[in-house]
Amino acid sequence: MAEGAYSIGLQIDRHVSRVIVVDLVGNILARATAKVPPRSPEEGAEVVLDLLAGVRTEFAAGRPDAEARIAGVGVAMPGPFGVEIADDSLWLMQAWQSFPLLDRLAAGTGLAVSLQNDAAACATAERMLGAAHGLDHVVCIYIGYGIGAGLILGGELYSGAHGNAGEIGMVLFGGSDNLIPLEHRASIASLYAMVGIDPADPGQFDKLEALVLANDRRVGEWIERAAHDLRLAVHTAETLFDPQTVILSSGVSGSLMPRLVEAIEPLRPSLAPTIGRAIPRLRLGMTDPWAVAIGAAADPIRRAFDPSFSAILKRQPE
Repeated sequence: MAEGAYSIGLQIDRHVSRVIVVDLVGNILARATAKVPPRSPEEGAEVVLDLLAGVRTEFAAGRPDAEARIAGVGVAMPGPFGVEIADDSLWLMQAWQSFPLLDRLAAGTGLAVSLQNDAAACATAERMLGAAHGLDHVVCIYIGYGIGAGLILGGELYSGAHGNAGEIGMVLFGGSDNLIPLEHRASIASLYAMVGIDPADPGQFDKLEALVLANDRRVGEWIERAAHDLRLAVHTAETLFDPQTVILSSGVSGSLMPRLVEAIEPLRPSLAPTIGRAIPRLRLGMTDPWAVAIGAAADPIRRAFDPSFSAILKRQPE
Protein backbone atom coordinates (compact mmCIF):
# COMPACT_ATOMS: atom_id res chain seq x y z
CA MET A 1 0.00 0.00 0.00
CA ALA A 2 1.11 3.56 -0.70
CA GLU A 3 1.20 4.48 3.01
CA GLY A 4 3.49 1.58 3.89
CA ALA A 5 6.48 3.90 3.84
CA TYR A 6 7.30 7.53 3.27
CA SER A 7 10.32 9.42 2.05
CA ILE A 8 11.70 12.94 2.07
CA GLY A 9 13.19 14.54 -1.02
CA LEU A 10 15.48 17.55 -0.64
CA GLN A 11 16.68 19.67 -3.54
CA ILE A 12 19.49 22.11 -2.80
CA ASP A 13 20.04 24.49 -5.68
CA ARG A 14 22.12 27.64 -6.03
CA HIS A 15 19.50 29.93 -4.52
CA VAL A 16 16.66 27.79 -3.21
CA SER A 17 16.00 24.58 -1.33
CA ARG A 18 12.85 22.49 -1.79
CA VAL A 19 11.68 19.75 0.58
CA ILE A 20 8.93 17.28 -0.19
CA VAL A 21 7.42 14.28 1.61
CA VAL A 22 5.95 11.50 -0.55
CA ASP A 23 4.46 8.05 -0.08
CA LEU A 24 5.56 4.85 -1.83
CA VAL A 25 4.04 5.80 -5.18
CA GLY A 26 5.04 9.46 -5.20
CA ASN A 27 1.92 11.14 -3.84
CA ILE A 28 2.94 14.51 -2.38
CA LEU A 29 1.97 14.84 1.28
CA ALA A 30 3.85 17.99 2.36
CA ARG A 31 6.31 20.44 0.85
CA ALA A 32 8.01 23.78 1.42
CA THR A 33 10.78 26.03 0.08
CA ALA A 34 13.40 28.39 1.49
CA LYS A 35 16.18 30.58 0.15
CA VAL A 36 19.68 29.13 0.57
CA PRO A 37 22.96 31.10 0.58
CA PRO A 38 24.92 29.43 -2.24
CA ARG A 39 28.39 30.22 -0.91
CA SER A 40 27.73 29.49 2.78
CA PRO A 41 27.06 25.79 3.37
CA GLU A 42 27.33 26.21 7.15
CA GLU A 43 24.48 28.70 7.17
CA GLY A 44 22.70 26.86 4.38
CA ALA A 45 22.67 23.60 6.30
CA GLU A 46 20.88 25.29 9.19
CA VAL A 47 18.29 26.71 6.79
CA VAL A 48 17.76 23.26 5.33
CA LEU A 49 17.44 21.60 8.72
CA ASP A 50 14.81 24.15 9.78
CA LEU A 51 12.98 23.53 6.52
CA LEU A 52 13.07 19.77 7.04
CA ALA A 53 11.79 20.10 10.58
CA GLY A 54 8.86 22.24 9.49
CA VAL A 55 7.83 19.88 6.71
CA ARG A 56 8.07 16.86 8.98
CA THR A 57 5.82 18.57 11.53
CA GLU A 58 3.26 19.35 8.83
CA PHE A 59 3.44 15.79 7.49
CA ALA A 60 3.10 14.11 10.89
CA ALA A 61 0.00 16.08 11.88
CA GLY A 62 -2.93 13.66 11.81
CA ARG A 63 -0.74 10.67 10.87
CA PRO A 64 0.01 8.62 14.01
CA ASP A 65 3.27 6.66 13.80
CA ALA A 66 3.98 8.02 10.29
CA GLU A 67 7.39 9.35 11.39
CA ALA A 68 8.54 5.82 12.12
CA ARG A 69 7.87 4.83 8.51
CA ILE A 70 10.08 7.52 6.89
CA ALA A 71 12.71 5.64 4.91
CA GLY A 72 15.17 8.52 4.84
CA VAL A 73 16.14 11.75 3.11
CA GLY A 74 17.22 11.78 -0.52
CA VAL A 75 19.29 14.86 -1.37
CA ALA A 76 19.77 16.16 -4.90
CA MET A 77 22.03 19.03 -5.81
CA PRO A 78 24.16 20.15 -8.74
CA GLY A 79 27.35 18.23 -9.42
CA PRO A 80 30.02 17.41 -10.16
CA PHE A 81 30.96 15.80 -6.85
CA GLY A 82 34.47 15.30 -5.48
CA VAL A 83 36.11 17.36 -8.20
CA GLU A 84 38.43 20.27 -7.51
CA ILE A 85 37.70 23.03 -10.00
CA ALA A 86 39.15 26.53 -9.78
CA ASP A 87 35.76 28.17 -10.23
CA ASP A 88 34.06 30.09 -7.42
CA SER A 89 31.19 31.23 -9.62
CA LEU A 90 27.62 30.20 -9.00
CA TRP A 91 27.79 27.78 -11.93
CA LEU A 92 29.26 25.36 -9.40
CA MET A 93 28.39 25.06 -5.71
CA GLN A 94 32.07 24.69 -4.99
CA ALA A 95 31.84 25.74 -1.34
CA TRP A 96 29.52 22.82 -0.66
CA GLN A 97 31.89 20.22 -2.09
CA SER A 98 34.08 19.92 1.01
CA PHE A 99 31.27 20.50 3.51
CA PRO A 100 30.12 17.39 5.46
CA LEU A 101 26.52 17.89 4.34
CA LEU A 102 25.29 14.31 4.66
CA ASP A 103 26.73 13.94 8.16
CA ARG A 104 25.16 17.23 9.24
CA LEU A 105 21.75 16.31 7.84
CA ALA A 106 21.86 12.79 9.28
CA ALA A 107 22.76 14.13 12.73
CA GLY A 108 20.11 16.83 12.55
CA THR A 109 17.25 14.61 11.32
CA GLY A 110 18.07 11.20 12.78
CA LEU A 111 17.43 9.71 9.34
CA ALA A 112 19.56 7.99 6.71
CA VAL A 113 20.67 10.49 4.06
CA SER A 114 21.81 9.84 0.48
CA LEU A 115 23.07 12.17 -2.26
CA GLN A 116 22.76 12.30 -6.05
CA ASN A 117 22.97 14.98 -8.71
CA ASP A 118 19.84 16.87 -9.67
CA ALA A 119 19.65 15.56 -13.23
CA ALA A 120 19.68 11.95 -11.99
CA ALA A 121 16.88 12.78 -9.57
CA CYS A 122 14.85 14.36 -12.36
CA ALA A 123 15.36 11.24 -14.50
CA THR A 124 13.94 9.15 -11.65
CA ALA A 125 10.90 11.42 -11.46
CA GLU A 126 10.42 11.03 -15.22
CA ARG A 127 10.59 7.24 -14.84
CA MET A 128 8.07 7.22 -12.01
CA LEU A 129 5.57 9.75 -13.25
CA GLY A 130 6.65 11.29 -16.55
CA ALA A 131 7.86 10.78 -20.10
CA ALA A 132 10.26 7.93 -19.22
CA HIS A 133 7.59 5.77 -17.56
CA GLY A 134 7.80 2.21 -18.87
CA LEU A 135 11.12 2.81 -20.66
CA ASP A 136 14.43 1.15 -19.79
CA HIS A 137 16.93 3.14 -21.90
CA VAL A 138 16.60 6.91 -21.56
CA VAL A 139 18.80 9.99 -21.42
CA CYS A 140 17.11 12.83 -19.55
CA ILE A 141 18.73 16.22 -20.17
CA TYR A 142 17.81 18.54 -17.31
CA ILE A 143 17.83 22.28 -18.05
CA GLY A 144 18.07 24.17 -14.78
CA TYR A 145 20.37 26.87 -13.51
CA GLY A 146 23.02 24.55 -14.96
CA ILE A 147 22.65 21.49 -17.22
CA GLY A 148 23.04 17.79 -16.48
CA ALA A 149 21.84 14.46 -17.81
CA GLY A 150 20.27 11.59 -15.92
CA LEU A 151 21.00 8.18 -17.42
CA ILE A 152 18.58 5.28 -17.19
CA LEU A 153 20.40 2.32 -18.72
CA GLY A 154 18.99 -1.18 -18.69
CA GLY A 155 16.19 -0.06 -16.41
CA GLU A 156 18.55 1.26 -13.72
CA LEU A 157 19.80 4.71 -12.90
CA TYR A 158 23.49 4.89 -13.83
CA SER A 159 25.64 7.24 -11.75
CA GLY A 160 29.18 6.31 -12.74
CA ALA A 161 32.28 5.58 -10.68
CA HIS A 162 32.16 8.87 -8.74
CA GLY A 163 28.51 9.87 -9.06
CA ASN A 164 29.28 12.22 -11.94
CA ALA A 165 27.90 10.34 -14.95
CA GLY A 166 25.82 12.57 -17.18
CA GLU A 167 27.55 15.89 -16.47
CA ILE A 168 26.86 16.95 -20.04
CA GLY A 169 26.75 20.59 -19.02
CA MET A 170 30.54 20.43 -18.60
CA VAL A 171 31.08 19.30 -22.22
CA LEU A 172 32.83 21.97 -24.27
CA PHE A 173 31.03 23.44 -27.27
CA GLY A 174 31.83 26.18 -29.77
CA GLY A 175 34.64 26.84 -32.23
CA SER A 176 38.16 25.50 -31.82
CA ASP A 177 39.38 28.80 -30.38
CA ASN A 178 36.35 29.48 -28.17
CA LEU A 179 35.36 26.32 -26.33
CA ILE A 180 33.04 26.87 -23.37
CA PRO A 181 30.84 24.49 -21.35
CA LEU A 182 27.37 23.75 -22.69
CA GLU A 183 25.72 25.09 -19.53
CA HIS A 184 27.32 28.49 -20.05
CA ARG A 185 25.40 28.75 -23.33
CA ALA A 186 22.17 26.83 -22.89
CA SER A 187 21.25 26.88 -19.20
CA ILE A 188 18.61 28.98 -17.48
CA ALA A 189 21.43 30.90 -15.79
CA SER A 190 22.71 31.99 -19.20
CA LEU A 191 19.20 33.08 -20.19
CA TYR A 192 18.67 35.01 -16.97
CA ALA A 193 21.96 36.82 -17.55
CA MET A 194 20.73 37.90 -20.98
CA VAL A 195 17.35 39.18 -19.84
CA GLY A 196 18.30 40.52 -16.39
CA ILE A 197 16.28 38.19 -14.17
CA ASP A 198 17.54 37.51 -10.65
CA PRO A 199 17.53 33.70 -10.06
CA ALA A 200 16.81 34.36 -6.38
CA ASP A 201 13.62 36.29 -7.22
CA PRO A 202 10.52 34.32 -6.12
CA GLY A 203 8.71 35.73 -9.17
CA GLN A 204 11.37 34.65 -11.66
CA PHE A 205 9.20 32.16 -13.56
CA ASP A 206 6.33 34.61 -14.01
CA LYS A 207 8.74 37.29 -15.26
CA LEU A 208 10.34 34.86 -17.69
CA GLU A 209 6.97 33.65 -18.95
CA ALA A 210 5.92 37.23 -19.66
CA LEU A 211 9.04 37.73 -21.79
CA VAL A 212 8.48 34.47 -23.66
CA LEU A 213 4.85 35.29 -24.44
CA ALA A 214 5.89 38.79 -25.56
CA ASN A 215 8.38 37.21 -28.01
CA ASP A 216 11.22 39.14 -26.42
CA ARG A 217 14.14 39.37 -28.84
CA ARG A 218 16.69 38.29 -26.23
CA VAL A 219 14.71 35.17 -25.37
CA GLY A 220 14.51 34.33 -29.07
CA GLU A 221 18.28 34.70 -29.44
CA TRP A 222 18.85 32.43 -26.44
CA ILE A 223 16.47 29.79 -27.80
CA GLU A 224 18.27 29.80 -31.15
CA ARG A 225 21.70 29.44 -29.54
CA ALA A 226 20.61 26.88 -26.96
CA ALA A 227 18.78 24.82 -29.58
CA HIS A 228 21.92 24.66 -31.73
CA ASP A 229 24.03 23.30 -28.89
CA LEU A 230 21.35 20.99 -27.49
CA ARG A 231 20.85 19.52 -30.96
CA LEU A 232 24.50 18.46 -30.76
CA ALA A 233 23.98 17.21 -27.19
CA VAL A 234 21.08 15.00 -28.31
CA HIS A 235 23.21 13.63 -31.13
CA THR A 236 26.00 12.86 -28.65
CA ALA A 237 23.63 11.17 -26.21
CA GLU A 238 22.11 9.00 -28.93
CA THR A 239 25.50 8.00 -30.27
CA LEU A 240 26.95 7.11 -26.86
CA PHE A 241 23.99 5.43 -25.16
CA ASP A 242 21.54 4.25 -27.86
CA PRO A 243 18.49 5.31 -25.82
CA GLN A 244 14.86 4.69 -26.70
CA THR A 245 14.41 8.44 -26.44
CA VAL A 246 16.06 11.60 -25.14
CA ILE A 247 13.90 13.63 -22.75
CA LEU A 248 14.33 17.35 -22.19
CA SER A 249 13.19 18.28 -18.66
CA SER A 250 13.40 21.48 -16.67
CA GLY A 251 12.57 23.13 -13.40
CA VAL A 252 11.13 26.05 -15.37
CA SER A 253 7.41 25.90 -16.01
CA GLY A 254 5.53 27.70 -18.76
CA SER A 255 6.06 28.14 -22.50
CA LEU A 256 9.85 28.29 -22.72
CA MET A 257 10.68 24.58 -22.85
CA PRO A 258 8.06 23.66 -25.48
CA ARG A 259 9.47 26.40 -27.68
CA LEU A 260 13.02 25.17 -27.08
CA VAL A 261 12.15 21.57 -27.98
CA GLU A 262 10.45 22.80 -31.16
CA ALA A 263 13.56 24.81 -32.05
CA ILE A 264 15.87 21.80 -31.53
CA GLU A 265 14.06 19.99 -34.31
CA PRO A 266 15.00 18.75 -36.84
CA LEU A 267 17.55 16.58 -35.08
CA ARG A 268 20.90 15.73 -36.59
CA PRO A 269 21.22 12.25 -38.09
CA SER A 270 22.65 9.75 -35.61
CA LEU A 271 22.71 6.02 -34.97
CA ALA A 272 19.12 6.24 -33.69
CA PRO A 273 16.71 4.44 -36.03
CA THR A 274 14.07 6.64 -37.66
CA ILE A 275 11.86 4.06 -39.41
CA GLY A 276 9.08 2.37 -37.47
CA ARG A 277 9.72 4.26 -34.24
CA ALA A 278 6.94 4.14 -31.65
CA ILE A 279 8.64 6.82 -29.54
CA PRO A 280 10.07 10.09 -30.91
CA ARG A 281 13.81 10.62 -30.61
CA LEU A 282 13.26 13.76 -28.49
CA ARG A 283 10.43 14.26 -26.02
CA LEU A 284 9.47 17.10 -23.70
CA GLY A 285 9.44 15.92 -20.10
CA MET A 286 8.50 17.57 -16.84
CA THR A 287 8.70 21.34 -16.60
CA ASP A 288 8.11 21.49 -12.87
CA PRO A 289 10.18 23.16 -10.12
CA TRP A 290 9.39 20.15 -7.88
CA ALA A 291 10.54 17.40 -10.27
CA VAL A 292 14.04 17.11 -8.78
CA ALA A 293 12.74 16.90 -5.20
CA ILE A 294 10.22 14.21 -6.23
CA GLY A 295 12.99 12.15 -7.82
CA ALA A 296 15.27 12.68 -4.84
CA ALA A 297 12.58 11.27 -2.55
CA ALA A 298 12.62 8.01 -4.51
CA ASP A 299 16.21 7.21 -3.53
CA PRO A 300 15.62 6.30 0.15
CA ILE A 301 12.69 4.08 -0.92
CA ARG A 302 14.88 2.40 -3.52
CA ARG A 303 17.58 1.75 -0.95
CA ALA A 304 15.09 0.38 1.58
CA PHE A 305 13.07 -1.81 -0.80
CA ASP A 306 15.49 -2.72 -3.59
CA PRO A 307 15.05 -4.86 -5.68
CA SER A 308 11.28 -4.51 -5.35
CA PHE A 309 11.54 -0.78 -6.13
CA SER A 310 11.92 -1.62 -9.83
CA ALA A 311 8.54 -3.30 -9.67
CA ILE A 312 7.07 -0.25 -7.92
CA LEU A 313 8.28 1.95 -10.78
CA LYS A 314 6.70 -0.31 -13.37
CA ARG A 315 3.34 -0.32 -11.58
CA GLN A 316 2.88 3.44 -11.79
CA PRO A 317 -0.36 4.42 -13.54
CA GLU A 318 -0.16 5.57 -17.12
